[in-house]
Amino acid sequence: MYSNERCTGNGIELIPMTVTEFSYNTNWILAKTKNGEFISQFWIIDKSVLETLKNYNDVTPKVIGENVIGPLDSVTFENQILARNINLPLEVIDK
Repeated sequence: MYSNERCTGNGIELIPMTVTEFSYNTNWILAKTKNGEFISQFWIIDKSVLETLKNYNDVTPKVIGENVIGPLDSVTFENQILARNINLPLEVIDK
């Protein structure tokens, strides 16, 4: 699950590949990434926009990117998940 190298040339990269923790449900994806040795960044992805799209061709990098919140520091991340009533604990990815 964790890689410093790009695995494929396909798809849309929304957040850095160095995800160390994550959580998700039908509406949200939460992730923690590492940028270097000590710098953690946090991300919130709102999946609800996908329900409004009529077909797969409507899924564009621009549409998806507009629903990615981040990078955030830990305090801002906590404030955002509280404000959005997201109750998902981050889970560590085993390497």
